[in-house]
Amino acid sequence: MPFKINTLNFGWIHPSDSEFIKLFKDSVCYVESKKQIVNNLFDAISKQPSNKEKIKEYAQFYTPVDVALYSAYQLLKTFSGNGVVFDPCAGRGSLLIAAGVVLAIKFNMRDEKLLSMLHGSEICAETYDETIDNIIIGLSEWTHELNYTDARDILLQNIKNKDFYNVDIPKKSFVIVNPPYKEVDGKGNLWLSFIKDISDSKSVKSFAAITPVSICSADRTSDIRQSIKTNFSEIIALHHDTRPRPLFKNIEQRITIIIAHKNNNPSYSTTGFLMHKFGERVNVWTQNFITLDKSYCNKVFPKIANSDELIFFYKHFNARSTVSQYVDKRCDSFVWVRTTGRYRLSAQMNKPDRITTKWKKININPEGASFIIENFKNGKALMWWSMFGDGRDISIPKFLNNYSNE
Repeated sequence: MPFKINTLNFGWIHPSDSEFIKLFKDSVCYVESKKQIVNNLFDAISKQPSNKEKIKEYAQFYTPVDVALYSAYQLLKTFSGNGVVFDPCAGRGSLLIAAGVVLAIKFNMRDEKLLSMLHGSEICAETYDETIDNIIIGLSEWTHELNYTDARDILLQNIKNKDFYNVDIPKKSFVIVNPPYKEVDGKGNLWLSFIKDISDSKSVKSFAAITPVSICSADRTSDIRQSIKTNFSEIIALHHDTRPRPLFKNIEQRITIIIAHKNNNPSYSTTGFLMHKFGERVNVWTQNFITLDKSYCNKVFPKIANSDELIFFYKHFNARSTVSQYVDKRCDSFVWVRTTGRYRLSAQMNKPDRITTKWKKININPEGASFIIENFKNGKALMWWSMFGDGRDISIPKFLNNYSNE
């Protein structure tokens, strides 16, 4: 049986957007039970490039329909008719189609006006031809007055077969992007430079980016966070873990969907690490956001699930006294900490039976050892690292220097 969704609270969708709410519910059902639902729009958003070698070469993976629609709706919530939508790595046009859907439903755009709003670039020549045709198919419900040739000509004017680095972002752009996640010799991972260029650009009014969760806490993304915090007033971050089920099928990567707006609402809104089981994917999209002043994004973009976690967060943000006070290299006592774990972290007094690089030995006084063991055992250390780090591989220096011992 297809999945059914009854009355739910999508707090990020305006209640008046009933047509979009229905479409979004259907999109979640489609992702959960694709074989049982036929929908030309959702099929178009889900299309991967046909050349499998190019998929690997350019790190091209389709964005799930609900993720695409969520990103597009959040991106365009500050849109008032002035500007364009731009995707720097368009692939088969999934995110541009999703943005087109929002423009059609929420802003009543049709035909030439609708297609003229969609701009972008696609580096792969084989994929580029498919990009144009797929957007036409995906948005056909709202372009009845255009024949295929006219629709194609409009899109070809604004979506180019070029590398993003050779394209100027149009002025007043609403950028939507699922950047390539691929390590390149001498350049690092491409998604980093994509997001940095977008966040630094004066042409960008808002952006929606689907990124690894490391954008929120990793040392190598600190300049990106600073750029976003400086150049954009409102920041929204939704985070998803890989267990029990990943947000992207077969992609074992923790995800942050980050939205940034230049508007008059300076704030940071966040979720904790969201998770879902099979058949419960809709729960991802009905979670409440916790909103903070942007000053709390000083070092990281924290992940906070509820008011109880918010109290815990305040305690550890700029803690006056930290675990580092217990550390003493002259001590004969020590504690062993296992620095990785998906659901729990480990700390113990006894030497591990098998020492690997994941075990770290800390010289610390007995009071400190007891405190660390207790906080690792009761889950508070993992909660802290889920807020301030990646929730899995804990940094011992960061823990010692920032975890409150009060």
